[in-house]
Amino acid sequence: MATKINLNQILKNLDGKSIKDGNEEGKNLTLKTVICNALGGGYQDEINTLTPSEVVMRHFLSVDIYKAKTEIELNADEIELIKKLIVKAYPQAIISGQSIAMIDPPRKDRDVRN
Repeated sequence: MATKINLNQILKNLDGKSIKDGNEEGKNLTLKTVICNALGGGYQDEINTLTPSEVVMRHFLSVDIYKAKTEIELNADEIELIKKLIVKAYPQAIISGQSIAMIDPPRKDRDVRN
């Protein structure tokens, strides 16, 4: 089952102000940027285990997300991969936690603070 993701969501600091994209002056950090950076990253723990097929799949998924204007539909496997890579690319909870919640919102009947 595919899930529609709004890629233009802006990440915020604890004070509610937009987090700025460190690569582009004045531009807000969006979920799209976080996902594309995570998919395009190289990670120490994958040096000897990542297959060429996985690299190609990540590349084309990143291209699809980059080209998407506002939303994209992702399947469960793509969402799980992206969540895993966001944590590797952005170990700061302020970025990874928000991004993951934007992709896969916690259930309303569950308090995620426990």
